[in-house]
Amino acid sequence: VVIGKAEVNPQASTTRDTGSATALDALAFLPQIDVLKLASAASNLPILSSLRPRLAEISTIYVEFPSVATRDKTTALLGEALRNSHVLWKAQALGGGNGVRGILIYAKKSALVASDDK
Repeated sequence: VVIGKAEVNPQASTTRDTGSATALDALAFLPQIDVLKLASAASNLPILSSLRPRLAEISTIYVEFPSVATRDKTTALLGEALRNSHVLWKAQALGGGNGVRGILIYAKKSALVASDDK
């Protein structure tokens, strides 16, 4: 399921989320969201900011980042929003482009504990 999108204004160097939280609300009938994947490059931060109140409920959050600067901002935002519920399970630089791009994967602590107990 694709949730929301972002509008990018290159002249103003801004990005605005245009409905991720509303789209996620439409999926409220789901008992749980297991994986949220964000691969919208520069749009990740506005989307994550709009979804912040709901992030702790998601089991796994997978975020692609296009640069070191975006990675650092994303890590700061998610580190604060998820400090009680998730751990940074994997961070990987993929290289290429105008800088280092890569992925961040946050996993819900309770899911990791549950799988270790089995």
